[in-house]
Amino acid sequence: MHNAMSTSDDNFMLPNHVLGMEKALDAGYRGFMLDVCDCGSSGIRFCHGVCFIGTRSLSTVFQNLVNFLDRNSDEVVILEFQMGSSSMDLLKNLFGEMQSVDRFIDMMYVHPSKNADWPLMSEIISRDKRIIAFQHNGPSCNNAYTEACPTQIHRWWDHIIATPFAFSSVNDILDFPKSCLLYIEEESSRSFLNLNHFIANSIPDQRNAIVINTEEIIKNRVSACSEMNDRINVNFITVDFWNSGDVLDIVNAYNKARSKALRRTL
Repeated sequence: MHNAMSTSDDNFMLPNHVLGMEKALDAGYRGFMLDVCDCGSSGIRFCHGVCFIGTRSLSTVFQNLVNFLDRNSDEVVILEFQMGSSSMDLLKNLFGEMQSVDRFIDMMYVHPSKNADWPLMSEIISRDKRIIAFQHNGPSCNNAYTEACPTQIHRWWDHIIATPFAFSSVNDILDFPKSCLLYIEEESSRSFLNLNHFIANSIPDQRNAIVINTEEIIKNRVSACSEMNDRINVNFITVDFWNSGDVLDIVNAYNKARSKALRRTL
């Protein structure tokens, strides 16, 4: 869920979604991209670039996530924070908000090293480490900052490869030779592929999501991007207007097929 805080439900101007992320959780979404902003006297908030068009309280979102996980003991949630600056203070303040919510930190998974194999979901669930967090645009945490960075918040590009995101039209998405190109940092473990699947105009338009969130287009793009890149599996599909189209049905079917194939190899 791209820009998961930016919803009509939460009174954002120019929202990326109509319905809020808590409703997306209940519907079946498990991955959320959230922008972290320094809103001055209001402290740090989730916002979309600027605070005056809408904000959400971090502690409220984190508490709602804990409540959801308490009600659903076999679910895992993935959070990806776009930091508003590379300031270590902003990252520490984000972590401080996590610490303010009872048991949030206790439920966070810590990956032992960039090149270590990731555990199966069943292992994460059995250990009750069911919140996996990443950040990008913050401090690198690979050099002088290493000791100061919270180990619970992993650097996104250490583990992720991704398609482009700056699509200005539906035709840009459908131009698979270009929309399936991958951004890869040289030292990335390449553990996961994020498929950016939204139109990045300054004014989000639900009519675009209604077109590109259909079963035909998503399936065709997932297949094309996999074929173009050594048959790599897609792990995340990032969308706007999450309740438009067939996203959940497609992802659930894809995950079931992946799970079945994996069981055959074990």
